[in-house]
Amino acid sequence: MLVCDVGRRSMRRDGAGSDMGNVVQGEFSARIDELFAEWDRADSPGAAIAVLLGGEVIHQRGYGMANLDHGIQIAPDSVFHVASVSKQFTAFAVGLLADEGKFSLDDAVRQYVPELPDALPPFTIRQCIHHTSGLRDQYGLFRLAGWRDDDTQTFADVLDFAYRHERLNFPPGDENRYCNTSYTLLALVVERVSGQSFRSFAQERLLDPAGMASSHIHDDHSAIVARRTSAYAKRPGEDGGVKVANSTVSAVGAICLFTTVEDLSHWVRNYQTREVAGPIMDLAMTSGALNSGAPTHYGFGLSVGAYRGQRMIGHGGSDSGYRAQVTWFPESDLGVV
Repeated sequence: MLVCDVGRRSMRRDGAGSDMGNVVQGEFSARIDELFAEWDRADSPGAAIAVLLGGEVIHQRGYGMANLDHGIQIAPDSVFHVASVSKQFTAFAVGLLADEGKFSLDDAVRQYVPELPDALPPFTIRQCIHHTSGLRDQYGLFRLAGWRDDDTQTFADVLDFAYRHERLNFPPGDENRYCNTSYTLLALVVERVSGQSFRSFAQERLLDPAGMASSHIHDDHSAIVARRTSAYAKRPGEDGGVKVANSTVSAVGAICLFTTVEDLSHWVRNYQTREVAGPIMDLAMTSGALNSGAPTHYGFGLSVGAYRGQRMIGHGGSDSGYRAQVTWFPESDLGVV
């Protein structure tokens, strides 16, 4: 599944009403429809798309099916698991607490998670944010331990692996290696410092203030979610077709945001308006650095780069049959999820 969005000001469900000329907007929408026509069928998984430019929604709709068993179509309010797009919400939660003086980003994580082995070199909260901690990735550890990708993986399971680390991949800060384990530990730090569950903290301080009414941190894989899309993957072999590939993970921090295109448009808008977490926005969109001073090109759960000469901020996500992407171009006020 793919979720797309771009953003600043929400509009009608069909995406009409932009300041762009009707003819130009119609041509733009027709081009997007053409790109997604292959999946816009009653027998195909699909995508939810929204596009905003200069604060106006210029295209928003669903393509294909949210549930093939029951013939339910994808719509802008269909709920998807956006996987690693979740990381920015974890990093922003950490940033809010640091901005309030609850801890320093340069504190050692062990200060808040004493269960980590004493033999490990200390790594900081900041290094976890920028993927320079040296920790081993949780999904690689699951596979090495013989777990299947469709086994249930909980927050406690990931923490158990983290607590049994015997060594790091590299000295903290020396390299940049994408690490989901770091973000799971960041969620735990948020819980212990705030005294709230990570789900509650994120809802209260980020999702609700941003107007993301259909979004939540999914910390119970067995919970029912209204309007949830089913996830699908291609069947192996030449016959084609798809099979159900739903997520069984409830390890928050690295993943587990359930949201919609409509809600993500509010969040992408917030990159510009800074109504939520405004004091940390510049820091969040600034690349971290290695011990050598080389940039990581990664901010607070956001990749920091450029495309065709324009600054580009964003992040992708992938889990089971779900795929998501959030991208924002600050100079042109264009965002994509």
